[in-house]
Parts: sequence; C-alpha cells; structure tokens
Amino acid sequence: MACSRWGIVYRYVRVENDADRHDWLRTRQNVYLQAGLITVATLKDGVYQASFDERCHHILACKHDGEPAGSARLIVRDGDAAPLHLEGHFEMDVEPNSAEISGFTVVSVHRQSQVLAGLARALYEVAREKEVLWLYAVVEPPFLKLIQRIGFPVEAV
Repeated sequence: MACSRWGIVYRYVRVENDADRHDWLRTRQNVYLQAGLITVATLKDGVYQASFDERCHHILACKHDGEPAGSARLIVRDGDAAPLHLEGHFEMDVEPNSAEISGFTVVSVHRQSQVLAGLARALYEVAREKEVLWLYAVVEPPFLKLIQRIGFPVEAV
C-alpha cells in the first residue's frame, strides 16, 4: 500500500481471482480505448484480451475504496523457452532468466499520483521472487525518462 502526496491511498493487488482479473482487464481495456490503442472492434465478447495474458503475472492498482487506478503485467519465462512479446518485434538475444514488463496503464484521473511508481515496485517484487535478472519493456521516450526520473535503473537498448 502507498499513500500519494494528495492523501489518496493505493493498494497493489496481484491478480489471482476472477473478480480481480475482471477489474484488471477492464482497467487496461478502458485506458487503451481512451488512448486509441485499440478499438471496440478489437474486443472479443466485449473484452480486450492479448495473447500473452495467460502466461503473465498481473498487478492491479486500486484506490482504498477498490476503484481501479492502473494495471500492469509481467511476462516471465518461468523456465519456459517461449519467447517474450518483444522478441516477436525486435531482433535481440534475451537471457533465459528474463521477463518483460508490459500493459502499463494508469487511469487518467490518477496520472499525477504515485500509481506508476507503485505498479513498477509491485512488478519488481514479482520479478525478484521469480529470480528474474533482466527486465525488458518497450516504451516511448517520455515514459523512459519518467521511470528513470523516479529512480529505476533503466537504459535503452
């Protein structure tokens, strides 16, 4: 749990049940729809689901009252030789003990809060538990600068 500078308390939930999964999917979907990253035509049975969702560890950020504020996922190899999502888009050698951070969303009214940093910390905790040594993420330059500014030791590759 973390408290923002405006006194809003956020909690970071590892998605392990159907109710949390529903909130996680809807949060990501709503942010993606608002940003124009997906369209209503992309939805399957009214829900956006990506091919890597089944093998991910999902984190949901919520206000203290349960209102979703953001989401993220961590694609971990867990000894599996299956590629990470980014390997389908870039030619690169990725170590076996690697994971990929993706699906980062923050609901617009919470963008000035600590949600981004809290989600990153929650994903980092999962990565440590899974003994991940290398974390990858495909991000836009402004997002890279932001996560560097909040103190995460990241670099462009």
